[in-house]
Amino acid sequence: MKLNCIIVDDEEGSHQVLENYARKLNYLTLIGKYYNAIDAFHFMKTHRVDVLLLDINMPEVDGFSLLDMLTYKPTVIFTTAYSDYALKAFEYNAVDYLYKPIRFERFVVAMEKALRWNSLQQSTEIDAITLKVDGIATQVLITDIYFIESQGNYLKVHTRVKTYIVHMTMNEIEASLPVRSFIRVHKSYIINKNEIQKSDSEHTLVNGVIIPVGKTYKKYFAEFIKKNF
Repeated sequence: MKLNCIIVDDEEGSHQVLENYARKLNYLTLIGKYYNAIDAFHFMKTHRVDVLLLDINMPEVDGFSLLDMLTYKPTVIFTTAYSDYALKAFEYNAVDYLYKPIRFERFVVAMEKALRWNSLQQSTEIDAITLKVDGIATQVLITDIYFIESQGNYLKVHTRVKTYIVHMTMNEIEASLPVRSFIRVHKSYIINKNEIQKSDSEHTLVNGVIIPVGKTYKKYFAEFIKKNF
């Protein structure tokens, strides 16, 4: 199992240490490094993050406020020089709380917790999601979904049964979908991995529909295709 990870910390030294540690673990892929919560927030609006290495004391927006802003919650490991926030950190369901300077062996323990947590989440994934269509809660089977398309403030959920139009964000629906079955390929498209007919570096074909692969998703999608097709 691979975990996508980002670092959010305002100290260059912390970035260097955490990046070095992350590269030593073959199940961890570092997909972003940010020195403030606002930049991290914008990145997480369009990218799926499995593990968030998060400092607490940062200018403008602190680590707790960043979590409050997110519509979905990744697995959180706090990295801080202060012990004062430990209780509050676990109220945010953090899997671990690392004190700086962080030792490599302690980092590994925290990541193993994150790996187990994400594995558990996948093993208990749902078979259907509930969409609110015209004010009515509608159950849609995961296996029926071909792809999801963003159109302004609405989403089109293309399925074997029909196309549902729902008022929600891509991040909201992405957080409700099992990662074993879906992958984001563009800021406006999420596709069912099992429905891919063929792909190249620029496009993928799902249920006869050509879907573009966005620039920021190309590397991750190419790795997925290489391993699975």
